[in-house]
Amino acid sequence: MPSRGCGRARRTCRARSAAPRATGPSRSAWRRRHDAVPPVAALGHPAGDRVSRHGLLYVLGAALQGLALLVATPFATRALGTGEYGRVAVALAVAQTLVSVLAAGFPQLVLRDWERGAEGRVDARVTVGLMVVGGIGIGVLGTVAVVVLWSAGVVADPVPALAVALGSGALTCIAACQAVLRADRRPLGFIVLATSSTLGAVLVGIGATWVAPTAGAYLSGYTAVLVLLGGASLVVSRPAWPWRERERTRRGLPPALALLPHGLAMVVLLSSDTILAGTFQGADGAGTYQPAIMLGNTVFTVATALFNAWGPAVYRQPAAVRWRWMGASAVLIAVVLAGGAVCLSVTTPWLVPLFVGPGFDHTTIETLVRVVVWMGVPYALYLGCSLVLIERGRTGTLATITVTTAVGFAGAGALAAAVVGLEGLAVVKVVAHTTLFAVTWVVASRLAPVPLRGWPGAVVAVVALVSIGTALSTGPQAGLGVLLAALPVLAVTALAQLRRVRRAGPADGSVTPAG
Repeated sequence: MPSRGCGRARRTCRARSAAPRATGPSRSAWRRRHDAVPPVAALGHPAGDRVSRHGLLYVLGAALQGLALLVATPFATRALGTGEYGRVAVALAVAQTLVSVLAAGFPQLVLRDWERGAEGRVDARVTVGLMVVGGIGIGVLGTVAVVVLWSAGVVADPVPALAVALGSGALTCIAACQAVLRADRRPLGFIVLATSSTLGAVLVGIGATWVAPTAGAYLSGYTAVLVLLGGASLVVSRPAWPWRERERTRRGLPPALALLPHGLAMVVLLSSDTILAGTFQGADGAGTYQPAIMLGNTVFTVATALFNAWGPAVYRQPAAVRWRWMGASAVLIAVVLAGGAVCLSVTTPWLVPLFVGPGFDHTTIETLVRVVVWMGVPYALYLGCSLVLIERGRTGTLATITVTTAVGFAGAGALAAAVVGLEGLAVVKVVAHTTLFAVTWVVASRLAPVPLRGWPGAVVAVVALVSIGTALSTGPQAGLGVLLAALPVLAVTALAQLRRVRRAGPADGSVTPAG
């Protein structure tokens, strides 16, 4: 005799069979609407495992990448020496400058459009297509110009210039692919591409120095890796070419063009200091400054890695709490980054001798690291505030802020490098990024509530001032005991701010697609 449970199961199956099924376009539309942007959980909430997991993956990837670079870079500095390594540093800085014109700001547009479902993703791929076309254009035009100048006898060694042209074009294509991977929440692919384009290129460059210990050999190997990865990025990102999506291109071109001066300004802020060091302090000055920047940018790299998970999470918050949650989580990230800056400052006397050879000025590099390491904290806060302007379509205002700040940094940085030296240039860089954050925050606060005030931010500011002040006044190894004492204070501050983040998010921890 069949059981009562089996009868219920049969009735359920018959009811499901009799129910009308969604077919045709309506079913496809339903799937696009529900599957295009799945909800994620909120950071700082018990249900916030996905954002936290992705953020941890990005940070671990950045940590492994940075650790590998720390291990590999001493081989490059020892193989090339201060002068040749200075030529490499200037060439890579110029290439990064060209890349940032098309890369800075565009990924945020891709992220914003990606969260609008299937149609928004097509718009995002159009933006990716604009980035790729710009990158290929830079590479082709730059290569032609270098060949013409070399043929005319104007350029004696074309390899560094070719590395700048081809490397910047390839890096732009790589940045476009990374924007898609980040928006599509594929952190592992993002990390693999980022590591290959940095550590992989460095290792091949070091290998090329075994053939000839020159800047040209290093840059040849480095650039070859970037070009190969740039071609692979086109296959992964699947850009929508502007000439095939003319209507969407006309619609998306104005905000994209407004970000071009923003990108150029960000390049000046992030990369021009190495060029200024080489201009006013010579190749040896650039060779001293670049290792300090690479080591001091560790916190900046962690801030960027956190933003890869944090930025999408902000846009997926409900509109009622989005910017309140962004402000609270931004302060928490700033406190965590401050702890990282303290740890790096304390270990600098041991890291620098491992990072560079005995022919480098260790004392100057240690002092520069103690200063530059604090640049990542205001930069993370700036990234959060910039999301407000991009979401509200104020890309022109964002460009005005960054261009004004960059012009001030270029002038003040040149004066500091010429009169004070490398230490003055490093201080100006930190001040410029702090100014960029402060102005962006003021403008963003007029468009949406962005709560960044409070005692946790004051704790971070005091610790930063103590670290920078002691390093500049009494030497790079001064004040380390005070910084160690600041670590438990920052830990308590982070726990207190985490409670604020939990209160700022939605009550049930759910997050809905933006737009």
